[in-house]
Amino acid sequence: MNTTLSRDAGRPLNPEIDDAILTSTIDALSEVGFQGLSIAEVARRAGSTTPAVYRRFANKTELVQAAVAREMEGLPGTVSDQGSLRADLIGWVTSISQSLTPQRTRILSGLLMSADPDNAPIVDIRSHLQRVSHEGWTHIIRRAVGRGELRADPAPPDLSRIPGGLIVSRALLLEPPMDATELEELVDAVLAPALLVAADPAPTITEEKS
Repeated sequence: MNTTLSRDAGRPLNPEIDDAILTSTIDALSEVGFQGLSIAEVARRAGSTTPAVYRRFANKTELVQAAVAREMEGLPGTVSDQGSLRADLIGWVTSISQSLTPQRTRILSGLLMSADPDNAPIVDIRSHLQRVSHEGWTHIIRRAVGRGELRADPAPPDLSRIPGGLIVSRALLLEPPMDATELEELVDAVLAPALLVAADPAPTITEEKS
């Protein structure tokens, strides 16, 4: 993900203007989406000029990529050790839910409405979310193995995507966010049982010959 601000080897760029441009991009993106966003509108919101934006970014896609990259830096990766597999999982899904603020939901919705599913900012978000999700999941599994709660890493790769997928889909459908009880149910009814079954699979059933 390219987040380099300066495209000009001359006069140093003003970091306050850099910040204003990226903040204005996120605000505009959450309101009008990728298609409706313009360099001129971002410059106006930032109290700057269109040439000042183009000094930093070659086009709208580069601008949005940089703004989204900075926004993604605020997403949680791992959770601190909560003492048990269940508590770690609850802390993890809670952090995912809390990180999906209304503004971030609008940004994601606006980008997904882009005509091109391979739009660079969408690809960046997808890659970042998958990486963050994998990191958090991996830390939780390793801690559980270290405590003796799981015998080995049993986690099917796609299992770690369930919480984020469910939370994001509900947000995009404008449903209320999952509350604490629902997040605990997600852990108790889906994630923890799946991990325990994977760690201690049932014996293979073979047909008896008559």
